[in-house]
Amino acid sequence: MSPLGTIPRVRHEALKHRRYPWGLKPQPKETPLTVCVAAVCQFDRDHYGLVAATDRMLSIPDVVEYEPPQSKIFSFTPSVIGLVSGDSSFQIHLCWRTLATVRERLARDASWIPVKLVADIYGRHLAGFRREVSQRTLLEPLGLTTAEFLKQQSAFSPAWVARMTQSLLEYAPAVHTIVAGMDDTGPHIYMVDGDGAVTCGDMMGFA
Repeated sequence: MSPLGTIPRVRHEALKHRRYPWGLKPQPKETPLTVCVAAVCQFDRDHYGLVAATDRMLSIPDVVEYEPPQSKIFSFTPSVIGLVSGDSSFQIHLCWRTLATVRERLARDASWIPVKLVADIYGRHLAGFRREVSQRTLLEPLGLTTAEFLKQQSAFSPAWVARMTQSLLEYAPAVHTIVAGMDDTGPHIYMVDGDGAVTCGDMMGFA
């Protein structure tokens, strides 16, 4: 007799092969998730547009989650927007830098600015800011700039140079952005990843 009472053999055999027989399976830790969506829509046979939406939640893992009044949609022009996710402090730098470059272009040429150009500008600023942050984080504590690191590599061990080069190349901010809008050719959607690479979502019609 079992101390827990009589257990039918067939039930006992079934439980033996369960990894978590008493319902104690570890639950995955929740990861904060930003929702950013954009899609091309057709109003009628000849007219197209865009719809876009994001959540408002900002979070510091294991500390706080809250919904501030500001949106995660950043307006670069009246017809081009960015839907941002990831590191908010990183994103605000990128969006303001992109906006400044877009305004400089519009000051020279007030014609429609292509959505692709705005996405490329954002991607270039992301790649540049990524280099700035990686230099500040990895090289400046050693009294080096990127130029000095490249110039003085012969003064360091090959193994150290290889590790540092790998660290510099692997650094990528945890940000993803959708740049969407209308220009004189119609609606367009582009995705920009943490490396600054720009991909087009026009064929799918959504992102």
